[in-house]
Amino acid sequence: MKKAIRFALLVLSVCLCMMLFASCGAPGFESIGEELLKEANESNSFDNTYDFDCIGAINDTAVELEGMYWKQQSETSGNIYDYIYNNARIGEVMGRELLTLYLSDGLYYFEEEETFTCVDRIVTEEPTPGRNFWKFFAEAEKLNADEEALNCTVTLSGDQLKETIKEYCPRIYNEVAPYADWNAISGDIFVDLSDLNYVEEMRISCPALGEIMIQTIDPEATAKCTDFDIDIFCSYYDPEVIEPGDKAIAKEAEAPTVYGMNSLIKFLMGENEEAEEIIAEEEAKKNFTPVRIEEGSVTLSTNGVNVTVAVPSDIEIYSDINHIEADIALLTHDIMSGASGRTIVQLTRGTTDDFFGSLGLRASAAKDAELDGIAGKLLTEKSTDTNYFGQKVYNENYFFAADVGGAILGIRFEGTYNENHVGVLSEETLHELMNYIPVG
Repeated sequence: MKKAIRFALLVLSVCLCMMLFASCGAPGFESIGEELLKEANESNSFDNTYDFDCIGAINDTAVELEGMYWKQQSETSGNIYDYIYNNARIGEVMGRELLTLYLSDGLYYFEEEETFTCVDRIVTEEPTPGRNFWKFFAEAEKLNADEEALNCTVTLSGDQLKETIKEYCPRIYNEVAPYADWNAISGDIFVDLSDLNYVEEMRISCPALGEIMIQTIDPEATAKCTDFDIDIFCSYYDPEVIEPGDKAIAKEAEAPTVYGMNSLIKFLMGENEEAEEIIAEEEAKKNFTPVRIEEGSVTLSTNGVNVTVAVPSDIEIYSDINHIEADIALLTHDIMSGASGRTIVQLTRGTTDDFFGSLGLRASAAKDAELDGIAGKLLTEKSTDTNYFGQKVYNENYFFAADVGGAILGIRFEGTYNENHVGVLSEETLHELMNYIPVG
């Protein structure tokens, strides 16, 4: 990706180079740094890519971490593109995260299985990188300076290193900042200014930061880091921001959680409490045997929450329960010719909006409701169709979702009836059913 961007800017860079040489002679570090500082201060547009590699060990177990972050921010269009990648290997255990985010035409998206789902605000505008660093660069001693090739190394520590990492590598900064004593950390920053003006390349070498990231695996263990390098490529110009295009869909969903490298490596080491619960639930599902009962009850379990569903024998349309998964119970009301339907009771992770979104429903269309003292959201759908036999049928669907403290209780009443049996289901049926699903 970076090579493609560099190639696209090559002509511009060469032209700028010729102009600078022709007008005022060969530029030096100071003049280029001043120009870059000016660009960083005057523009809110940039294309910033940084990737990192970390090699080390935790209690003599080999650790390899790598990641890449790419952000394009256009002042002209207001669009933003974020690409996040993390990869970790601890001993023989490996894990990976990948997420693509967009702000396009005032709407927010994330990429999921080659489609783009509209979500609440998940990407934000950031200050243009370099507003602090180029000041530090001007003040710092230039080591191994090559005036002809226009590259050198500067060493920064304390607040100067902190602010440099924060503005160029905000996600890495967020990973290490809670644990870092910046006064005890220094890093060498190699700067290549041969492209001149709008384009600059940097490499930050700082094993101390890598050691902090590894140490989060186990604060009590012995962490070592031999190599931790961050390669940065940043351009100050108004980019043509990558957009979702015609694959964008209107479906709304909860913004995905970006765990970051810290949580990824804790997940691999089995120290992420939520990860352990998810793994336990998946194991329970593998060992689950579906059951059907005509008397008694079944218990649904998710995220440490248990809800008991009893056979609602006093409700005429129900006679039994099919416990089809650890977190799903199915009640059928196949009660008469021309009238059929089902009721599904389930526990899920997430939010009430997630529940509606998973069914392709707009959460914003749901209204506040309370069933048997449980506050939640209710969405009603009614329609008329003609079936395959040319008969007029009536669809009546009710969807209820409520947060029950750590999980979402979702109830789906879905029925199709002929004109003689419309109204078999109603909101009153929902209220009655809740008497057989005690919560708390």
